[in-house]
Amino acid sequence: MASMKDLSDLYLDGTSITEVPSSIELLTGLELLTLKGCKNLSSLPVTISSLKCLRTLELSGCSKLKKFPQIVASMEDLSKLYLDGTSIAEVPSSIELLPGLELLYLNECKNLVRLPSSINGLKSLKTLNLSGCCKLENVPDTLGKVESLEELDVSGTAIRRPTSSIFLMKNLRSLYFSGCNEPPASASWHLHLPFNLLGKSSCPVALMLPSLTGVCSLTKLDLSDCGLGEAAIPSDIDNLHSLKELYLNRNNFVTLPASISGLLNLEELELEDCKRLQSLPQIPPNLQFVRANGCSSLVTLFGALKLCRSKYTIINCIDSLKLLRKNGLAISMLREYLELQAVSDPGHKLSIVFPGSQIPKWFMYQNEGSSITVTRPSYLYNVNKVVGFAICCVFQVPKHSTGTYLFHSYPAHELECSMDGSGEGHYIYFRGKFGHVVSDHLWLLFLPRHGHNWQFESNLIRLSFRSISDPTWKVKRCGFHPIYMHEVEEFDETTKQSTRFTSCNLNEVHHDFVGSNMEVAQASGSGSSQWKWLKPVEVAVVMIMMRNHNLRDLDNSNEGQSL
Repeated sequence: MASMKDLSDLYLDGTSITEVPSSIELLTGLELLTLKGCKNLSSLPVTISSLKCLRTLELSGCSKLKKFPQIVASMEDLSKLYLDGTSIAEVPSSIELLPGLELLYLNECKNLVRLPSSINGLKSLKTLNLSGCCKLENVPDTLGKVESLEELDVSGTAIRRPTSSIFLMKNLRSLYFSGCNEPPASASWHLHLPFNLLGKSSCPVALMLPSLTGVCSLTKLDLSDCGLGEAAIPSDIDNLHSLKELYLNRNNFVTLPASISGLLNLEELELEDCKRLQSLPQIPPNLQFVRANGCSSLVTLFGALKLCRSKYTIINCIDSLKLLRKNGLAISMLREYLELQAVSDPGHKLSIVFPGSQIPKWFMYQNEGSSITVTRPSYLYNVNKVVGFAICCVFQVPKHSTGTYLFHSYPAHELECSMDGSGEGHYIYFRGKFGHVVSDHLWLLFLPRHGHNWQFESNLIRLSFRSISDPTWKVKRCGFHPIYMHEVEEFDETTKQSTRFTSCNLNEVHHDFVGSNMEVAQASGSGSSQWKWLKPVEVAVVMIMMRNHNLRDLDNSNEGQSL
């Protein structure tokens, strides 16, 4: 090897090599050594420490490698060390002699039981991946002294009571605990139970979190599959001032702490398959995505949008069965959203998906099928009084449809809403596992009058819906409705007054409404308007729409029907 001293990169991936010769120390110029997937490799020589120029050492998937050699001399240039998928049980204490190490991968090391306390010597470490180390029950307290650490992944480990020093790392950006709820793989804990009645798989152990006040730079926190019950999320979570992404999927809490609304920079919140969750708190002001798919106990979304100020808010509640019982959910969510922000800031958008099979009755234009065409809309005469436009559709996901990997790293369903003549579309997407428990779902979309490429101020508007992921999807019906400033201003008072309707005057209102023979819905294929019984709140809202319509007609006659 002496003649190869200038060799900089050596690739031995997937070879049948069983050991690396000690003479490798002669490759003094070596910067990269990769032995990825060498499944027969069982040992490394101590002389590997002599490679002073080595920057990357990759041993991923060397499943017979049970021991990493002691490091006998400082390797200051080594910045990346991949030991994932090996059989090592511990990391040598001499790892502190890698002061330049920035990335350490130990994920899927199924036999790893401990890390050395000397890990605090890794002064440059930025990423530590321990995911899938199912026998690792904790990390040393000294890890908290690694001030450079930005990403820590302990997903799928046996950690249940993480050391508090983790939560004092001021530069930590990403922290993953996903899957930390299964019993430790060491199997010793349950032997003390009477007659050994409780097996590992039957007794998940929930993660116990300390105070979160110290990780002030954290932007991503994953606590999915951690068995978190009621009040298990610390109430001081609002101290995570930099947090942008929070994943709480598949946990056991019934409610979330109200302090979540104090996460002022949070943009994404995932709550999928939280089967016991009954309600959402007021979502933080800048939240953009809420995924509450599969939350089968979710009974209300009331009040969730009261603090929302995001330019585009998306809430998905696919397969959240109990929301089916909430009549008028669409109008209550839209009212809540518009009252707070759309009038003062007309650039905001809203998208909500939840179980439902009918277009809300207050939609002015409705049609069966996947498209709707509106000819010379009446609102054009007073377009300046329009705040925005509500669009919706009822869709069905076929039982056999599993989604595609077209745009995502996981199989997903995707539905598009588009307008003829515009290159811009609006989309919803969700994981392929959802959409089958309840066949029909309602997608409600609010678009402001300005701030997008859709030309609502034209004589002919055609909106259409289609599935990008599966052409067998069925869009059953769709609707379109202009929202007037008068309607937004009077939504709240309308709801209050609607509770005072009696069954007697409800009949009178319904009779007067039908008798007026006012043409409200004019859509392709819709035929004549079919009016059915309306709930009190819907009657009141339609009455406002009628009055606004009459006012517009009066304005039109005075203004010569000009814009």
